[in-house]
Amino acid sequence: MKKRSLYKRYDRKNVDQLYGELLTEAWEEFGRLVGKDDVIIDIGSGGADFIAHGAKLFPDNKFIGVEYVDHRYDYALEHNGDIPNLTLIHDRYPCKIPHKPTLALIHGCAFSDDCIEKIYKHLPKGCRVVHNNLTMLGLQQTEHKLRMRTSYSKKVHFYLFTK
Repeated sequence: MKKRSLYKRYDRKNVDQLYGELLTEAWEEFGRLVGKDDVIIDIGSGGADFIAHGAKLFPDNKFIGVEYVDHRYDYALEHNGDIPNLTLIHDRYPCKIPHKPTLALIHGCAFSDDCIEKIYKHLPKGCRVVHNNLTMLGLQQTEHKLRMRTSYSKKVHFYLFTK
């Protein structure tokens, strides 16, 4: 069986990206939600390029990337493991994390509906959530939509801001 490639070339600089990653350009939208004291968790952080870029943009904030898939976590550790305000965790959420998150990012297309509900239930009370999962559409939401680019395609994917 042939192993699927980890990378797909797409971004303006023609740099390798892990397939399915939010591109760093998405911080133009996502960054508007980050407050001074926020702890940002990226559940299903993949290669952590997106969350690492945020950690560099907001050096006074704490960032946590949680990734379960071995090769994605290994990539994250190798390429982004030296950023002081970024903690990378190789586990499934919910798991032990060093800080209580106040803003969560969930790439919903990577999780089953049951898994999404479990993740959502285990987030701390008051944690704001940015997601793109249809299961979560029935939950309390604002009108705020984020247009964020991913390496899935050149199309813009819409994420919703909830909780």
